[in-house]
Amino acid sequence: MTAATRNWGWVVVGMVLAGIAGCGRSDRAAVSGKITLDGQPVEDGTISFVPSGRSSNKAAQGKVQGGSYAIPVKEGLSGGPYRIEIHSNRKTGKKIKAVPPAPPDSWIEEVREAIPARYNIDSGLKAELKAGSNQFDFELKSMKSLLDKTSR
Repeated sequence: MTAATRNWGWVVVGMVLAGIAGCGRSDRAAVSGKITLDGQPVEDGTISFVPSGRSSNKAAQGKVQGGSYAIPVKEGLSGGPYRIEIHSNRKTGKKIKAVPPAPPDSWIEEVREAIPARYNIDSGLKAELKAGSNQFDFELKSMKSLLDKTSR
């Protein structure tokens, strides 16, 4: 084996070791938690983490099922400040006329946003994610729930 071949071997070993060492210092964040509306689990929906401030972080979205959500590290969230948006559609019990590309004269179930705007399009919910595992639970209140409390 020549000296040049041995040197290349050490370069490759050094690169592999540097790569392994770098993997342990990730700023990536996993986040999970529970979401309730008026004390009841939000059965279906989405939760979005939108970077706030001057952050160059990426946004990420997770599915809410049975009142729980989880966004794993592999989804690419970084540590930092985020604005939270929570959405959930509920059927109204009414049928409405479908629009194209649905077949003419077809009807579908009407759905409406069940989560108040102050938790999605006008959200004031915030979270500061740190590298590793994070847990944030959200106890949301509908306007009806808030009105019921003040009238007592």
